[in-house]
Amino acid sequence: MTTLGPFDGSRRHVLDWIESSSFVNTVQGWAHKHGLSIPSGAICMP
Repeated sequence: MTTLGPFDGSRRHVLDWIESSSFVNTVQGWAHKHGLSIPSGAICMP
């Protein structure tokens, strides 16, 4: 079962999450699990 987080749900919540300060850290964590890296200064353009 998936636990819902504060940004789960509507498309607006996804856009809020992408603009949040934790977005890059979260994606970096996902990438690291697969041997990839994303620079901290990466620019997100949704």
